Amino acid sequence: MTERERIEEVRKFLKLKKKEFAELLGYAYSQNYTNYLNGSSNLSIKMLRAIKDHIPNINADWILSGQGTMFLNSNTSTSNNQKIINRDGHISHIANNSHNNNKINIPDTQDIESLKREIKSLNKIIKSQESQLNDKDEIIKLLKINR
Repeated sequence: MTERERIEEVRKFLKLKKKEFAELLGYAYSQNYTNYLNGSSNLSIKMLRAIKDHIPNINADWILSGQGTMFLNSNTSTSNNQKIINRDGHISHIANNSHNNNKINIPDTQDIESLKREIKSLNKIIKSQESQLNDKDEIIKLLKINR
């Protein structure tokens, strides 16, 4: 199996269309991913990092050379469930890997990243509400002055 075929295996594992996978990899156009598959371009660090960001326990050696298995065995876990978290923090895929002896275990970094995104979103809401409060305070001050 070639590197390109292994990358396609990752895409199929994620159950993403080529356009969706291209977006996950940071490409503005799905044609860039198609060009990669056709051999017009090579695997970039950017692509590999994007894959690792979405599947932290993916085996980069497997992608690059075919050595080992698709996933690293980070630790032993009784759970066989795999979750993939999108950029927006939503779970896009849950797979049961009970047919395979290699247990898939996503480290808590996925949950941490999801929480970081949520905190960032909440901080924006807080800033907006603080701004509204400041505006209301200014109106109250003006009303008190005009009495």
